[in-house]
Amino acid sequence: MEKPGYTTYTGKLTPHPAAGEIVPLTADLVMMPVTAMPTEPTQSPPFPVAGIFGLVALGAFVLSRRE
Repeated sequence: MEKPGYTTYTGKLTPHPAAGEIVPLTADLVMMPVTAMPTEPTQSPPFPVAGIFGLVALGAFVLSRRE
C-alpha cells in the first residue's frame, strides 16, 4: 500500500482470504523525512536575469567602440 508522504508498506496475509472476503488490516504508517518527500521541480527563468545584464553591457561596449 502507498500513501504520499509515507514509506511504502508491505506485508503478508496468512491465511489468504477467499475470493470476495473482506479482511481487516492494520498497518503502522511511517512518515518520510521532509527532505525525502517528492517535490515539484523548480523552473528557472528561460533566460537568466544575469544574461540580460550581460547582453546590455556587451551592447553598450560595442556601441561605445563605434564612436
